[in-house]
Amino acid sequence: MASSAVPCSGTITISSSSQATGVTQCESYDGDIRLGSAVNGSVSLNGIVTITGDLSVAYGSDIGSLSASDLVTIGDTLSISNNDLLTSLNFPALENVDTIDINGAPNLTEFKSTIGISNVSSIQIIETGLMDIDWVKSVNISRLEVEQNPVLSDIFLPVVNGLGSFTFARNGPAMKLSLASLRSAYNLTFSHVQTIDLLSLESVTHSLGFIANDLKTLSIERLSKLDDLMVWNNTALSQLDLPSLTNVSGDIVTNGNSAMESLSLPNLARVRGDIALNGSFTNISMPALVDVQGNVIIRSSASLDCSSLVHYDQSDVFKAQYNCTASELAVAPPPAPEPGSETNRGGGLSKGTIAGIAVGVVLGLLALALIVWCVWRKRGSDRSTKGQSNDTRPNAPSDSNFANGPYEADSQAVHPAELPARYNNQTSVTHEKSGSTHLGRAELYSEYPELHGHQRPFAHST
Repeated sequence: MASSAVPCSGTITISSSSQATGVTQCESYDGDIRLGSAVNGSVSLNGIVTITGDLSVAYGSDIGSLSASDLVTIGDTLSISNNDLLTSLNFPALENVDTIDINGAPNLTEFKSTIGISNVSSIQIIETGLMDIDWVKSVNISRLEVEQNPVLSDIFLPVVNGLGSFTFARNGPAMKLSLASLRSAYNLTFSHVQTIDLLSLESVTHSLGFIANDLKTLSIERLSKLDDLMVWNNTALSQLDLPSLTNVSGDIVTNGNSAMESLSLPNLARVRGDIALNGSFTNISMPALVDVQGNVIIRSSASLDCSSLVHYDQSDVFKAQYNCTASELAVAPPPAPEPGSETNRGGGLSKGTIAGIAVGVVLGLLALALIVWCVWRKRGSDRSTKGQSNDTRPNAPSDSNFANGPYEADSQAVHPAELPARYNNQTSVTHEKSGSTHLGRAELYSEYPELHGHQRPFAHST
């Protein structure tokens, strides 16, 4: 029961420790509680169980620690902004809070929640001294942003459904992140992470981005569909496993993953956007692919065999442009010589000489037959000549690519509808589809300035 002298509703700004003690007489406070800039040292709000509005610490206050041992529910936001002296938050009973917003508390090393926060909609933790986050028990989170926490090394979150954007970036150098229960998400962006556990992830509605991480391997075994996939500048990443991925409704982009030599997407069938792969690939395998609506642009600084993907273009799996550039283009070996066509090892006539003699004999016999025929028919030579054909051009071989449309192996050719191959000592294979108007998204092709498209940015970029 609160004293009649202490209001338990409205917005109150606490300016002293004694005023804070008075508020703790309210088991339930209907409104906002603000700790003003004049408050310093340790502040206790023990006794309050429910705050229907915000609990906030003013910008630049000198509070060193804040505790509320009985607090179970904050109806709106726990807000802390630019508090250099704050070292500890102690909420052992806290279970429910709509939003946690901690931004600019570089010396905050402790956040205690013994029970764990089981209901929270949005979390933002930026520029703190926290070493771990293991107090979030909520299974549904709309927004999660954890950035620039230089000593943060462990995050364990049992969240199942990510309803909004999740961003983890520029935290501790040995960052380990577990989202092992996460099944679906709207947007996921990871940067400067050493290990990631996405064991249960099945779908991403918007984008999935891995940018400048320290990952060596990345496996998302259950992921079957997403919008955009970006794997960018993960220099230690040598293996990417997406064995269940079948449908991508946006783009697939990899760039700057220098340790990744092989990319296999064994069940990928459909991509509605672009595929842009830039790296040191020696092998790219997408055996189940049946439809790519956008451009396919592949660049490898290694000896990738670009011809291994040409059949997708020729069979119209690739609906727009196909461009593949590699440092070496594997060339098929010449066909084995037919029996008897080799040069006689004993020094006999060469194949070319034999062919020349044969042609001469045939022409001589034809000429003789023509004379005999002319004499026998007693016709003029003019009419006889009209019956002969001078066209000796051979027909195209049945296994040639001539019938498949324009096919190029020219790294110097530049066309309005294709990417030029600019790398020195490289060869390219380009096949154009006339009338294509689909171009890649601008932010995904900073490495591909020749393309101009609509922008659809990821939640975070570095």
